[in-house]
Amino acid sequence: YPEYLRMLKGLTSLPIEIHLMLENPEPYIEHFSKFGEVKLIPHIESMRHPIRTLMKIREENCTAGVAINPGTQLSAIEPVIDHIDSVMLMSINPGIVGHKLLNNTFERLAELKSMIGHDKKIKIILDGGVTFDNAVQLIEAGADAIVCGAGTVFKDKNSVLENTSSLRN
Repeated sequence: YPEYLRMLKGLTSLPIEIHLMLENPEPYIEHFSKFGEVKLIPHIESMRHPIRTLMKIREENCTAGVAINPGTQLSAIEPVIDHIDSVMLMSINPGIVGHKLLNNTFERLAELKSMIGHDKKIKIILDGGVTFDNAVQLIEAGADAIVCGAGTVFKDKNSVLENTSSLRN
């Protein structure tokens, strides 16, 4: 929601990344870009014209990434690799909060790293099923960033700040 973005921009100077979990994200790009530079990450499966959509994100002075669902072959992102600076590798089926990391996550992470290669500066973001028990393994396996939610930051009765601090340690 763009109104949440406006509120966040007023509270922090940290970079903001928005995971666009919607069908045909192209018409919504302007709604998010009017609040300044953000990273927009649509799903490869939801874009009718992926390169055009990613070019529009950049034309709006935003950074472009792409998300990919667990059931989608990683080769689906090859045509857009020169138009992105990050890949959000989904490690659970999107929309299901609290699910465990899928068994093939480490295999897909290794395949994605190999596909990207060392020449490109494309960040790998892993989203879903991250816990205190697997976070370090995921980073060591090649994830540049992890998205934390129900299994870490919003877990138990500890505060978000306490859980975030524990995760960083």
